Amino acid sequence: MLVRLQKSASSAVRCETALSYRMLVASEPSCANVLIRNAILGLTKMRRVKVEQAQASSFAMQLKSHAWHLAALLGGCPDLSFGVPSALPRAALALAIDFIKNARPGVVGCAEKDVGYVDISHE
Repeated sequence: MLVRLQKSASSAVRCETALSYRMLVASEPSCANVLIRNAILGLTKMRRVKVEQAQASSFAMQLKSHAWHLAALLGGCPDLSFGVPSALPRAALALAIDFIKNARPGVVGCAEKDVGYVDISHE
């Protein structure tokens, strides 16, 4: 259900979905590593996708949604009793820096820079 809501056209719904993931991690800390790893993997895969000009705005929306998801999960990590392996936040930081430094031109590039700054702000 949360995965489907994450793709909603409404930014408010996508933001609330990201916060729901954060609450899920707070209530069930054992799933934090898997959710963060999957969020990083999803953003990494989206980084490699070639985007047609007609699909750029839809892709940018999905990219930002994934970034909010990862940022919300990383923001909840300090509240976890056992935390997460240090490699996960480092991988997220490296990915965010890559999004900022190597942004593509156009609408997708603007979204990629936003993604980088959103994820860095929650490190």
